[in-house]
Amino acid sequence: MLRKKAIAIGTDDFERIIERNCYFVDKTPFLKQLLQGNEDAALLLTRPRRFGKSLTMSMLANFLAITNYDNPSDISKNQKLFEGLEISKDTEFCQQYMGKFPVIFLSLKIFQDKNLKKL
Repeated sequence: MLRKKAIAIGTDDFERIIERNCYFVDKTPFLKQLLQGNEDAALLLTRPRRFGKSLTMSMLANFLAITNYDNPSDISKNQKLFEGLEISKDTEFCQQYMGKFPVIFLSLKIFQDKNLKKL
């Protein structure tokens, strides 16, 4: 029996969207463009609010991150997340980048809440 896909409203966590089988517009080809077309030391993504910046960064982090530090060559979790998406068809690119880097992912979204309690 086919399970209906959910709509992830307000979710910017790529892993959660994929694991919960939610609708996802496949923007993974952007990863190749982003990684191979950017030789600069820093990258700045500017877009208006609600344009998917955090989701794109979460997707990038999940693609690049080492998920098993006991066995860094184990990229099975990364492969499972990106299975069936466009980027997974480019095996050479995936071998070069997928699961190869330690990643620190920080989001400053918590500071948007005007009712945020002082830290």
